[in-house]
Amino acid sequence: MAWSRIQFWSLIIILFSNLFCWAANEKTDTSTIEEIPAVLKLKNVGTLELLLLRQNERIYYPIEQLFNFLSIKIDIDRTGKLITGFFPDKENQYSIDFSENMLGKYNSKKYTLEPDYVKVTDKEIYLVEDVYREMFGLALKFDLRKLSVELKSIHQIPVVTINNKRKRREKILSSREIQLEPYQEKYRYKFFNGSTLDWRLNSISTKGKLPNYKYSLGSGSRIFGSDLQITINGIVYQPIKDKDINGFLRIPFFENNYLSQIVVGDLTSLGQKSFGRVRGIELTNRPARRRIIQGSDEIKVNVRDSQELETYQVGQLISYQPAPTDAQYNVNIKLPYGISDYELRAHDQWGGVDRYLYRYNIPYSMLPDGEFQYSVRAGNLRYRNNERYGKVLFEYGATNLITMGAELQYLNNSSKTKFYPAGLATVRLTKGLTSEFSFSPFLNSLSKINIVFPSDALLMLSHEFLNKNSPLNPSKLTNQASFNLRLPFIVSRGLNTSGIYFDQSGIYSKSDIFQMFTYISQFGAYVGGFQYSMISIYNKSIQRLPTYFKTSNWSTNANFSTRLPVDVVFTVSSNYNHNLNKVGSIGLSIAKGLPNFYLTASYERTFQPNITIANLNISYYLPFVRSISNINRIQGNMSYNQTLQGSVVTSGNFKNYHFDYKQMLGKGVINFKPYHDSNNNGIKEKEEYYITGVKMNLSSAIRGVSSKKTKEGLIINYPQPYQNYTAVIPQQTLENPNWVAKYQSISTIAEPNAYKIIDIPFVDGGIISGSVVLLIGDKTEPVGGITVVIEELFDGNNITRYENKTFTFSTGRYDFLNVPPGKYKVTLLNTDLDQLKCMSVIGEHIIEIISQPEGHVLENIDFGLIKIE
Repeated sequence: MAWSRIQFWSLIIILFSNLFCWAANEKTDTSTIEEIPAVLKLKNVGTLELLLLRQNERIYYPIEQLFNFLSIKIDIDRTGKLITGFFPDKENQYSIDFSENMLGKYNSKKYTLEPDYVKVTDKEIYLVEDVYREMFGLALKFDLRKLSVELKSIHQIPVVTINNKRKRREKILSSREIQLEPYQEKYRYKFFNGSTLDWRLNSISTKGKLPNYKYSLGSGSRIFGSDLQITINGIVYQPIKDKDINGFLRIPFFENNYLSQIVVGDLTSLGQKSFGRVRGIELTNRPARRRIIQGSDEIKVNVRDSQELETYQVGQLISYQPAPTDAQYNVNIKLPYGISDYELRAHDQWGGVDRYLYRYNIPYSMLPDGEFQYSVRAGNLRYRNNERYGKVLFEYGATNLITMGAELQYLNNSSKTKFYPAGLATVRLTKGLTSEFSFSPFLNSLSKINIVFPSDALLMLSHEFLNKNSPLNPSKLTNQASFNLRLPFIVSRGLNTSGIYFDQSGIYSKSDIFQMFTYISQFGAYVGGFQYSMISIYNKSIQRLPTYFKTSNWSTNANFSTRLPVDVVFTVSSNYNHNLNKVGSIGLSIAKGLPNFYLTASYERTFQPNITIANLNISYYLPFVRSISNINRIQGNMSYNQTLQGSVVTSGNFKNYHFDYKQMLGKGVINFKPYHDSNNNGIKEKEEYYITGVKMNLSSAIRGVSSKKTKEGLIINYPQPYQNYTAVIPQQTLENPNWVAKYQSISTIAEPNAYKIIDIPFVDGGIISGSVVLLIGDKTEPVGGITVVIEELFDGNNITRYENKTFTFSTGRYDFLNVPPGKYKVTLLNTDLDQLKCMSVIGEHIIEIISQPEGHVLENIDFGLIKIE
């Protein structure tokens, strides 16, 4: 009986166990497909709600929905069996074919797809997570507890790239937007406004000879708004001669189209047909402030599927525009003088980029459209027995593409011809193709063709016809021609530059008695820390009179340099003489640079003739002087060359000095310094102090401007004379939260040979706050997202104009912080009111912020809205 009980309970347990296992299997049947809602969160992008599929513990993700969210290009054919697109850019194409081939392709790699990798529903195509990971490098991880999806990618996801690009673009462009009209300093003709003194001392000592001491002294001063410069070059223990002294006085006149400069003294040469250095006087309307922009151009680009277009100049973003309705972009750009590169980047919604490169070539001899320029000078030629000289030059910019001119030169010497007329022309045929012409029957006639390409290729051709009896033609040449050609094979810009190029140049000269030809060929390559170049030079000359003979010379120089550890540059050079079929020389050098220190050591062995040369060069930079020591050893003979150079620039009151190891003559220094303007009068007074730690940015149309940020301000070294430089003060948190810049930007004119301090006033600002509510009978409801605008009331005596805007919170409240003192008008944006179909009971508030040490707070600047029926 007992045994039967045991059997009975055992049977019951077995039955219940089987029933439990069957129920469990029914609950987790792996053959069924389960739909699971989930959320994908992407930082700084947003969230995506997904409906996932799960089968056999495998997760399937909807590819179209996912790729559209990630801005990955995807196209699905009508049959729904083929998916194509690119990721992360157009260079990386992919395709997924699950009709019969069951094959995936990503670039050149192929992936075999299993039948259970794909699930197709009426609305979506689902792929298992393995496909995303193996083909695209997208690691998708599903969390069942949180119903969330985590995404990691080995590539930059297009939507992240697009968002980062937009934020960067907004930051760059917003930093250039000036909400305040900048304070513009007027040019002042002071009695004395600064001076410069620079020096260069050089001593040469050779075994068996007395030391030789040379010096160069330069001095410049600002007197009555003019620029006075004098340089003296001489040798110690030798008298100073007239040729050793050079100087001039330049008087600029701004905003005057008829007379812009008067220069007295040693005049710089203008044009190629120069007789030499002239000491005399020049009157001209050529501006003292060098021209930066010659004209403008419009670029038209047709781009399909693009969402936005960015314009870059020399790698810097300068403009942005969204896609037009007809997909044709019209971009207006300014054309600076010289060679300038522009790049248009058309971005599509999948992160793809189409790039369009343009290179412009604007000669400095071209004038802006409709601009007239003249120059009249007279004096003596210093290095031609003080012969009397005169020149009149007229130029006119007929269009932005054509500049025409004429000149007449006068020279009183032994030559029969006294007057030398010439016609001039400069033509820009295409974006990169320019031509320059000059015709002078008594001197020389010249034609030049210069063309540059976006690929960095360039071609320059020149041909010159010379008058044998011209005072500028002592060698009696009849004609001369030259060419320069650059062919870049590989050009890679950015952080890791690399390239391979081939340069060729040649010059041909001819007279009645001889001919000369020089051809130079250069091959170069650079990548990373390696650089290689090979230069081949071939010379040939033919002498016809009094006897005929011909000579030629051909040599090749090769150089290889690499960067070794601890930033040591090692260079190997060699020379091969093709006439002798022998190696001419071999050289080695090392160079090491440290802060304020530079060392170069070299060794060269020349075989024809047999000479050994060793050199050691040491440069040391002190705050106010540069020391250069050079030691040479040639066949046992030692020579020493020691150079000291430096300069100092001072302000007009001699209280501020700037020492430099470079030659500063003709340059200057600008120092923008912020201070607390406690009484809001815009004048730095004795009891007011400078503020440290203020961030400032430099804005200028000049390329390659050197600026240095310090705790006390912003210093600009070596500014171009008479150009405008602007310090932009972004919004920032200072030691006192009530302080605010009176001007968001302040501009000044760089003066040569002067240390200028520009005081930037910071005043005690205020706070404006209020709310926007909707009036519904006796009740009110807060209105969020309304744009509130504040504008300074402008009068003729106030040069500042403050404009700003903010948005109301969900509570209806808004705040304006750090508002400069002044009278303002506060309004609501009409377009926001129109969308809400509301109007404001009070159209505007007129308020005034008063400068107070504790700050001025204005509250309850409220607006009430009513519905418009």
